[in-house]
Amino acid sequence: RQAQTGEGKTIAFLAATFHHLLQKPDPKHNQPRALIMAPTRELAVQIHRDAKEMAKSTGLRVSVVYGGEGYESQRLELEAGVDILIGTCGRLLDYMKQGVYNLNNIEVVANVDDGVEFFGGSVNASNIVVWAQGDDAYDIDQAYSGTIDNFVYVAGPDSDHGMEVDGPEGTLGAGFTATNGTLYGMSAEIADFRDSAMGNVQNIYITGFDDAGDWEIDETGSAYNYENGLLNFAGIEINMTNYSADKTLAEVFMDKSGAISAWDPTTFATVVTAPTVGADESKLAWTYAAMKGAF
Repeated sequence: RQAQTGEGKTIAFLAATFHHLLQKPDPKHNQPRALIMAPTRELAVQIHRDAKEMAKSTGLRVSVVYGGEGYESQRLELEAGVDILIGTCGRLLDYMKQGVYNLNNIEVVANVDDGVEFFGGSVNASNIVVWAQGDDAYDIDQAYSGTIDNFVYVAGPDSDHGMEVDGPEGTLGAGFTATNGTLYGMSAEIADFRDSAMGNVQNIYITGFDDAGDWEIDETGSAYNYENGLLNFAGIEINMTNYSADKTLAEVFMDKSGAISAWDPTTFATVVTAPTVGADESKLAWTYAAMKGAF
């Protein structure tokens, strides 16, 4: 059945968040370590009230931001440093666009849907880990045009794609950049590019995938963009140890549309046993996934 109001969902979620943060070393920065988004001001205030009570004995700093009042005071509190940031979507987005806080140092563990969704906009994000999500690890859509730098994906038993990239929406046309990433797979797909995908994917190390792991251009719009320099791949390295012995590079990196006149994955991808590209994992030692030896 659906959980009812008053059954302790907020406390349970906050307890897990507090436990997670208290197990990690101090990151030595003033940026939020956990972000909780609420659909209404009333819910944001309620979550903040409960979180403040729990924070009294932990030393963790909790702040809430929402529209309608306190714009400058909320901003100053956020700039002073916070561990757990709670807020409504509009005010959170406003402060982020102003650079009051950033979206670096992100970890998503065991989410039942996508890991991180980059839907439109141009916000840059770095030092990201997605571990054992239920759908796609990095979902890029709606003409997102920012840069994703230094990221890791660790597949779980229910994971789908490491990257799912869809093209622009309507008349918008913009390309993203994904650089310095490591994708640790299992029986999951590596990446799909579809719906006229646009962007640059570079310096990526792929390992741990088996015969189910492929990198696909799925339809003619993405194929057109690839041939015309609007979708670019470079510096892709793959360890094929877990693939069948007769599996070729061309059977992993595929133009499923059949529309590219001279598809040759050797122009951007190389089989390796030791990588020279990928994420700088020393910058991700703070993550739960790293501490549990997931990578």
